[in-house]
Amino acid sequence: MFGAIASIVVAVLAMGTLMAVFVRNASPYVTVAEAKSQTGNGLHVAGQIVSGSLSTDLLHNQIRFVLKDDAGQSLPVVYTGAPVSNLGSATKVVAIGAMKGDKFMSDQLLVKCPSKYEATKTASK
Repeated sequence: MFGAIASIVVAVLAMGTLMAVFVRNASPYVTVAEAKSQTGNGLHVAGQIVSGSLSTDLLHNQIRFVLKDDAGQSLPVVYTGAPVSNLGSATKVVAIGAMKGDKFMSDQLLVKCPSKYEATKTASK
């Protein structure tokens, strides 16, 4: 009887620990305002690249741009990593990383570009 109760208690504790680890490591999507007020890594900030703000520093393997979210707030982003070839034509970007001072330091970018398979709009008049 005691063994069965102990097994149940151990199983419940294990499940609780797994849930806590999952929640702690989940990467939330946040707005620019939320990103500026949060600490920690793995934040996802989505938005569009402000026209004219994109620059590449090949020497330091960095791409810099200003990201503007749906609320109209902007954030300077510094991405360090492999070059992203289609970044200039992106319609939406998700920068993954953390705030460091007044900049969002990103180590991963997710890029959504217009698809060549999307139907083109034609005037039928």
